[in-house]
Amino acid sequence: MIPGGDIDYSTTVDNALAQYTTGLNQLVKVLAHDALSSLDDAKLISVMQHLEQQRNRIPLIDHAVIAEAQARNLPEALTQPSMIRVLMSVLRLIAGGVVPAGPGGGRGG
Repeated sequence: MIPGGDIDYSTTVDNALAQYTTGLNQLVKVLAHDALSSLDDAKLISVMQHLEQQRNRIPLIDHAVIAEAQARNLPEALTQPSMIRVLMSVLRLIAGGVVPAGPGGGRGG
């Protein structure tokens, strides 16, 4: 908690993720209805710039979540040899775009 504040971070994170998801869903729906075609060139460029600025902020979130998982020693708790393996497991990622060759196979271990 922030000194002097009564913030429920669990609820705050849940609410922020819900807003993020709602916003992305709304944007996808708007774009699915050909909304970009009504924009002039300058506005389309503005949209492109705004999207890029927001996309560049996503690694800040990724780094914070991974740092917290490491601080909690999540790999050990999940009996995984490394944080990379945790991410591959919980996010269903494939190392290098190929299926690992079996136990201990692939990269990132």
